[in-house]
Amino acid sequence: MTRSEFITEYLRREGLPDSCRTVTGFKTREFERVALPCNCGLPECTGWAMVPPYDARKHEKVFGMGQMMGLVS
Repeated sequence: MTRSEFITEYLRREGLPDSCRTVTGFKTREFERVALPCNCGLPECTGWAMVPPYDARKHEKVFGMGQMMGLVS
């Protein structure tokens, strides 16, 4: 699954309009999330996670490869 596919599916599942979509995730009036690679190992994991921007570095250290992909500075 690509990041774009993950974002599309996430928005659909959560009932959010496509107008909330950003290049890296989505943003509403209440909150923002970015899609980052996930390597958590859970069977239901699609390889991506929606994470608040302020948790991106922590997620990267524990579960991801985003820094290697240039998604997390």
